[in-house]
Parts: sequence; C-alpha cells; structure tokens
Amino acid sequence: MFTKGNIIYADAFKYLKHKERNVIALSIKGSADDYEEFQMNNPLDVEIFGKMVFWNNRKFANRPDRMTRDGVKTSIIHSRYSNDDQIAIMLNKDASEEDAMYYQKMQEWREFAALIAGKIDFSAK
Repeated sequence: MFTKGNIIYADAFKYLKHKERNVIALSIKGSADDYEEFQMNNPLDVEIFGKMVFWNNRKFANRPDRMTRDGVKTSIIHSRYSNDDQIAIMLNKDASEEDAMYYQKMQEWREFAALIAGKIDFSAK
C-alpha cells in the first residue's frame, strides 16, 4: 500500500479494506491508517459477464471499451493511470527514490493488467 497526495493505493494483486466499515477498493481517498491491505486470490479468477470483466470473486470489475486482450489491459491500466500520468512517471523515474518507487508501482500495475487480460479466453466470445 502506498499514498500519493490524499489517495491510498493498493499494491498490484492486492486490495484495500476499511478496518471498520464495509468498504473495499483498489484506490481511495482517505487515511492509510483506516485501511488494511489484503492479497487477492491466487490463482486470480477472471471472468467476463456481458461487457464487464470481473476478478477476485467478482469483488472488482472493469468495463473496457473493446473486449480484446489489449482493450482489457489498457482499460485496467487507465483505471489507475492516465496517459499523462504514465508519461510523467516515466520521465521522472530517476529524479528521486520516491519517483523510482512510483515508477515501480506503475510497472507492477501494468503487469497486473496484463495478467488479467491474459486469463481471458477471447476465442469463446
């Protein structure tokens, strides 16, 4: 788990759960003291229902613009990082230890998105 500004982010392959309320998230505004981080299922279950991609026992979902491997991967990446955010992180990755950490976290999220997209059997659709 890491914080940037007033947003708490779960690491890739993990999620946040509020310590007292019935709230789970991949990222959320608030205090890191109020959340715990939990590992997602291993192996990670992924399914398609209609135009939605679900994972981790349907706790999380994404609706990609295109139901293709690249469309799913891009949609999940963009759920956390805009194109501008990705460029800024890549350009500044060597500026400080904190920037290097943000770059590493982004790369882990991109690997997570690729894993989800790779688990979908698009030939069945």
